[in-house]
Amino acid sequence: MDLFATHEGQFSTREPTNCLPDKLPMFTAREAEIQKVISFLHDERKAVVSLHGGPGFGKTAIAVVVSHKLSEEHNIPVIFSHLSTATSVDEMILRLCRDVGVNHEDNPKSALILWLKNIKSKVIFVMDDIDNLLEGKTAFFAFVRLLRKNSSQHCQIVTTSRTSYEIPDLSTAKVQVSEMDDDSCISLLGEQCPEHKDDNNFLQTLANLCGKIPLAMCIAGSQVEDFENSDELLQHLKNQPMKTLRCPERDQYVNRAINISYEMLDNEHKETVVRLAVFDGSFDEDAARTVVDKENLHIKSILKNLVCRNLIKQLHKRRYSIHLLIKFFLRDELDRKKEGVRTEALMVGHYLKLSHDWIIMSYSKNGYKSNREALKKEAHNIHNVLKICCQHNDTTSDISNCLTTSNIYTTSARFFTIFVRTIIPEYIVDNFLQLCAKLAEERKQYAIKIEFKCLLAGRERCKSIGTAGEYFNMMETIKEEFQMHSQDLKDDKLLCAHYYYQYGRYLSRKSESCEFDKQRLELQINAREQFEKSLNLRNTSTETSVEKADKIFSLLNLGTIWKKIATGEYVREEREAAEKSKKIAQTFYEEALKLSQDDLGEHELTSACYKYLGDQFLTVRNNDKAEEMYTLAKEMRENLGLNVSEKHVFLLKNLGKCLTFCYRINEAIIHLETARETVEKLSDSDEPNACKATVYASLAIAHNWYNNSNDAVKYAKKALEFKQIDQVIKKYEMRELQQILLCQQRW
Repeated sequence: MDLFATHEGQFSTREPTNCLPDKLPMFTAREAEIQKVISFLHDERKAVVSLHGGPGFGKTAIAVVVSHKLSEEHNIPVIFSHLSTATSVDEMILRLCRDVGVNHEDNPKSALILWLKNIKSKVIFVMDDIDNLLEGKTAFFAFVRLLRKNSSQHCQIVTTSRTSYEIPDLSTAKVQVSEMDDDSCISLLGEQCPEHKDDNNFLQTLANLCGKIPLAMCIAGSQVEDFENSDELLQHLKNQPMKTLRCPERDQYVNRAINISYEMLDNEHKETVVRLAVFDGSFDEDAARTVVDKENLHIKSILKNLVCRNLIKQLHKRRYSIHLLIKFFLRDELDRKKEGVRTEALMVGHYLKLSHDWIIMSYSKNGYKSNREALKKEAHNIHNVLKICCQHNDTTSDISNCLTTSNIYTTSARFFTIFVRTIIPEYIVDNFLQLCAKLAEERKQYAIKIEFKCLLAGRERCKSIGTAGEYFNMMETIKEEFQMHSQDLKDDKLLCAHYYYQYGRYLSRKSESCEFDKQRLELQINAREQFEKSLNLRNTSTETSVEKADKIFSLLNLGTIWKKIATGEYVREEREAAEKSKKIAQTFYEEALKLSQDDLGEHELTSACYKYLGDQFLTVRNNDKAEEMYTLAKEMRENLGLNVSEKHVFLLKNLGKCLTFCYRINEAIIHLETARETVEKLSDSDEPNACKATVYASLAIAHNWYNNSNDAVKYAKKALEFKQIDQVIKKYEMRELQQILLCQQRW
């Protein structure tokens, strides 16, 4: 039986797409270091190549040139990641996911590993500026080992850092980047100041005054034309004091060059470049214009001038960054001018507004994918802004005032948490929500406080599957606060609607842990009433796309609670009531789907509506309609890049079950094998879990129906390895697994 001829096509070899910075417009020398790195990478046994050396020595420039050579001359896919702002492995993983184009919903590390496992050719990660990560090197080393292991040794890594390192059990090559030799210095400076390219004495003197450090030479070389007599530049460099106690001597060479370049700027350029130091990573022209905060400013021409002077780098057409040493110098100037706090507040306001705008536009028709991609490009800045907000505990500070006047704080927080959950580390988002709740409490903004408390409880709900004690406590506290301030809150329809919605979800979850049928039914009816109150309020305000999305969430949860009620009625043999409840559930699902199709179009929420309706059709054994809904959900999720998650695995599993019920077993097994391979690659270990167990159970049953007893027994055993299997599959499925193993024993 060739069940897998089609299945093999599902996992064809995937060629990764390069992720590279723009080529450097002017790069010379360092050929020896470049060739050494490439030579090491030709040896498959070399897992890691460490480019290490002092700041300003050109490590990043070498890494960029190596990346383009590998891609163009050796046809090797390269993923280049700027990691200067990553302070933990979790943050690094999110950055790598963005750079390779992986969209994850559950676990970014698992999604990245799945992407890597599906690549059969050689791929090289270039991790630029990992000094922060080396402070917790044990976790970093463990993750590098994981990348290497899951790529079947096809993955190699190039890093840049100030210090060298070795990873135990992995072959690590080291390439030291030192000061340039005399010939290289003259070559580099000849490119920077072409009018003096034949004056070796001048170039050599300038190189010596710059400590033969590339960054210092680039900055100083770009200033030559500012002096009528080039010897004046040399005299300026000689007269600059070396403050040896403040930082290492090699950094002083760069600081002298920076200072001279800075002093040659006019006031407008000085004010601009100093304020740009507020950015932690890269930034675009619009962000620069906002923090400079001047009318009639020709920001494009100013940025171009600063690039020519090597004070900032142009990464892409409209994107810039600042070298760390230059940033340190400029931040000292920013503090001296006492403009740091205001500039930071301008940056915070800019990215909070951008986030709000992208969130709102993501709920416009077919606006989900493009706006999510836009937000991902600025994820490092939004991440930084949330951290800055959390660091300002003074509720009267400019930052706090900026936050509390933002739309994120006042109106769009719940959609913000949905939108950034796969882009920003969870702990950062949790800290931000806690801060907002605290600010609202201190300002006696009870509606906003309850809104953020509900969001925190909702996030705890997602984390606490099976152990919901803390979530239950949080919701009971919110209930008390809502009742305490009910008179003040009753006119805030949106807040009341959200509270009833969250409280309904709480009661629905609570009903799942009830042992007694009567108590379970009471909780489910109460939950239904909460959802109905939420929907009634949301029906009064559905003008905007996000208000319509709110209504869709209420409709889906109403459908689900009616479905649970129907299950209880069926168990109690109240067949007529159960059939009626199922029809009501279907009505709510269909209304949610129509609203989502009409107003959101191709959207994560629309795909969820297809899935919910497919599950409903599967429950009533309308298998043709179930297959239609599941297929539409699957195609939409794949188009949106949402097919690397346990959610997608459950969708494939249900599609496989549906096809099994239609006796299209071969097709069912294809989808179930895809689900199995995905969930196994997503998993960090071979340990059983709920998602794996449900897929194994469905595979066992499909193979059993196909009379393929060996595979049926194999998957039945794997499913039963999960101790809580009876809690995650249907009773009839449990009986069939037991029957499969019983038949084997008889054989």
